[in-house]
Amino acid sequence: MNNEEKKKRKHVRFVEQIADDMKRNADDTKQIADGTKRVADGTKQNKKRQKVYAVPRGSQFCKSGLGILRKGEVIP
Repeated sequence: MNNEEKKKRKHVRFVEQIADDMKRNADDTKQIADGTKRVADGTKQNKKRQKVYAVPRGSQFCKSGLGILRKGEVIP
């Protein structure tokens, strides 16, 4: 096997690897620029986890007496 054949085989493997990567990315989720991904059923899902805080509020929100606040929310 000479040098040209080795280069050609290496190139073919590289092209196949790129094709596999593209198929994997396009499977059932699409990456969207705004930080969400599209799930198989067509809905958008946020990729980042939100920080939530449990705040004692009596029975105003729920029977357990805890209200859930997201980042940036304040108690009225």
